[in-house]
Amino acid sequence: MLATPLRLTFRRTPGAAPPAELVARALGGLQKLACLLGSGARRTYELTCRFQEDGLELHVGGPQLALGLDLGSTPAEVGQRLLRIWCAAAEGGLAAALPDADFRAEVLAELKRLLPRPSEGWTVALDGVAIDPALARSLAKALDTAKEVAPAVLTITGELLGVDFDHGTFSLRYMPTRKTLTGRYQPEAEVWLLKHRRKTIQVDGEFSLDGQQRPQACLKALKFRAVELAPLSLVRVPLPGGELLLEPPLVLTPSLDLETGQRYEAREDALGLFALAESREGLEAALNEQIARLWLRPAEADPLLSKLWKRRARELSAYQEA
Repeated sequence: MLATPLRLTFRRTPGAAPPAELVARALGGLQKLACLLGSGARRTYELTCRFQEDGLELHVGGPQLALGLDLGSTPAEVGQRLLRIWCAAAEGGLAAALPDADFRAEVLAELKRLLPRPSEGWTVALDGVAIDPALARSLAKALDTAKEVAPAVLTITGELLGVDFDHGTFSLRYMPTRKTLTGRYQPEAEVWLLKHRRKTIQVDGEFSLDGQQRPQACLKALKFRAVELAPLSLVRVPLPGGELLLEPPLVLTPSLDLETGQRYEAREDALGLFALAESREGLEAALNEQIARLWLRPAEADPLLSKLWKRRARELSAYQEA
């Protein structure tokens, strides 16, 4: 247990009582922070509370069923660390207190979840150290920049919302986050972009990322492509010693995956086929590889599926003509 308990208080207007949801959110968040800072099991760093006239008296403790040998990981030390981190957040010194950017982002995420929303107007204090709505807002903003993430070369799929010809920029709606990404384009791409406004396109380029490694802006557009969802016709599939001839050709209609709208997918459940890829070319290659694996695996693995493939395909050696 802590030698000196921590005291949690809520302030708004004199005499106002905090809503139960706010108290529960704060206690749940502090419990998660205690576990995070202690790198231990919840029952080892269990947060207990006692209601007092001026707030909640908190202890970090709980049943310890085994002797902890890690220095700095006793419940008392974790409780003290919890208060230090809280004070560092209140003073804007989290970067110095938590130099590890990944761990700092985790702590920031928990703080953001446990603190009242700025619109709620409540101030939360731990041992008299307050975090008010304005500071809560700055902590939420810091979460997006907690990690210094290097730009990444990606292929992004989205709806081309518009083109600003005066400034040479384009805007694209990125479906996973529903955010609008902007970037510059080269003059030679202008006519193509004009023809594809309000259509789904793919952009190969260099993108800046946010703290959760999601694209937030296009730093350099390398290539624009239309999303091509015309049917794929598979006729010859490469094999180690020749190729597989599909009779009749296998025709599959690709689509964009429903979860992210970023990848091509195609399936034929009757033949055990399902493939995902970043591009149409990649999808065709993935389907060919999957067909080859299905053809070469032992028939006893799935006798019915093996019969279906035998009916519509035949293997040609490297020296045999169709």
